[in-house]
Amino acid sequence: MRIIKSGSVILLAFIHSIHRSSMHKHNEFLCVSDLSTTNQTILLKTPTRINFFYKPDTNFKNIIFYLLEMPVMYTGLYRVTMISLLMTLVFTACSQLAILSRTVEQIIPGRNYHIFHKIVSKHLHIISMTQSIGRGFDYLLLFELIVTTVLLGLIAYNGILNFDKADKLSLLSIVIYGSTMLIVIFGNCLIGEYLIQESTNLHKSFAKCVWYEMPIFHRKCLLMCLNNSNTPLYITAGKFYIFSLSGYTSQILKTSMAYFSMLRTLTKN
Repeated sequence: MRIIKSGSVILLAFIHSIHRSSMHKHNEFLCVSDLSTTNQTILLKTPTRINFFYKPDTNFKNIIFYLLEMPVMYTGLYRVTMISLLMTLVFTACSQLAILSRTVEQIIPGRNYHIFHKIVSKHLHIISMTQSIGRGFDYLLLFELIVTTVLLGLIAYNGILNFDKADKLSLLSIVIYGSTMLIVIFGNCLIGEYLIQESTNLHKSFAKCVWYEMPIFHRKCLLMCLNNSNTPLYITAGKFYIFSLSGYTSQILKTSMAYFSMLRTLTKN
């Protein structure tokens, strides 16, 4: 009898729980149906926190904003591709300059002057290659230089302004973003410095040649090489700024800190 009574109690409890769950689902369905029957508009949240130049009061405007923001996800890939291509081309030119310098140093007086024709052709090819790199990346590097310089000043100003208010995670994100910008612009200056150094080394190799023991024709070839290598090869931003390690500290960082000081002065006033 006790087993029957306990079994009946468990059965009644199970039926009661099923009834309550069905009533709960029914109420949820009613709530959803009530919301669906009402004429309410649920606005989509925007993917970024920005100040809009329009009033985001309809889903149509927000959907258009989503569509316009979709290419942003590929900007990082494009940026990495551009940096990789630029570094590959510049390092290729640097390696060819180093090989050419080694070839010039191995010239034996009175024997293998005949290779001067190949040296001149190779040197002109490297110069043409460097000029092509400059034409392809000149304005992109100018845009990057201006944006990065301004961003460094804004990042430093934002970090000082919110140092006491922001949490540790926000400060960490500011530091990481600022470090990334510094590394990006430092990479451009580093490859520019490598190109300058290798072209300077090539000029020194030409200057060490024993020119007074050469025939007249090869002296003219050597003079042509010295003339072409007198000015180092470099990469520029907008044809006026030369990327180098000295310019990284004396111009880029100095300009960013000047912009940062200007923002602090304007804020205090």
